[in-house]
Amino acid sequence: MSRKTVLIAGATGLVGYAALKHFAAAPETDVIALSRRRPPAFSGRHVTLDLTDAAACMDAAATLHAVTHVVYAALFERPGLVDGWRDQRQIDTNDRMLRNLLTPLLPAAPNLRHVTLLQGTKAYGVHVRPLMVPAREGRSEMREQPNFYWQQEDYLRAAQAGRDWGFTILRPVLIVGEAIGGAMNLIPALGVYAALMRERGTVLPYPGGAERVGQAVDADLLARAIAWAGEASAGAMRRSTSPTATCSPGPTFGRQLPMPSACRRARQRLIVYNQSPQRTGTACGSTTRWRHRSWKHLSDCRWSMPIIRCAMA
Repeated sequence: MSRKTVLIAGATGLVGYAALKHFAAAPETDVIALSRRRPPAFSGRHVTLDLTDAAACMDAAATLHAVTHVVYAALFERPGLVDGWRDQRQIDTNDRMLRNLLTPLLPAAPNLRHVTLLQGTKAYGVHVRPLMVPAREGRSEMREQPNFYWQQEDYLRAAQAGRDWGFTILRPVLIVGEAIGGAMNLIPALGVYAALMRERGTVLPYPGGAERVGQAVDADLLARAIAWAGEASAGAMRRSTSPTATCSPGPTFGRQLPMPSACRRARQRLIVYNQSPQRTGTACGSTTRWRHRSWKHLSDCRWSMPIIRCAMA
């Protein structure tokens, strides 16, 4: 295998950080992390860059001539799962970020072999309607719903036409993993919720509503899929008319599954409301004094981190 240089955009996020760890440990691989802040515990090359700044991206591209693979995992989100993803500002910003990076990079990196672009099941409209099962690439997309996925995908297809590099679009479902300071990491929130409720001395109400079946993929496993796509797909995908894959190699589980694990670690009793979910908006306490005391105690405790780590065990 020839030596490669992997540029990871969004290297501090849930997917980007997992990809960073994977490629940093891979043989014959140089890694360049690209993000606004340096990823934790990473001693390799880091490029501090705001992808909304076109001029800064132009300057950075001049130093990235060795790049052979791009993993684009950067994301700009507005508040609100539904309203935010419908917001034209979110759509335009994400579209502009990808263009700002790739437009100067493509001519600057003559040895580019592959680009991986991350999407998700919102391509099938899961944020505005029930998921149509089975959801299939090329036939189940909800293109009538405004989404920056389509602008990014159309741009990438046009940029790749006639070029000697390939691309892959991956659509993972719910992702769980490590992302220090990242807002997309669900499981630590459950662990902190359990720890705070223990400090309050109450039972642990299940806040998730009615039972349903879902899927999740581990971020580290997704990183391996990204690495595979970059090599196995570099030739085949450039000849494909639809190099898109829904990526869900994780377990199928009920929505309540993580909660018993958190309860066992926190030594609490789980309460499930079979009708309407109980409102728990004051779970962190009604007084500032209680909140400060609880957070201080959690920051000093050794058992709070195992709760976070085992919440999906």
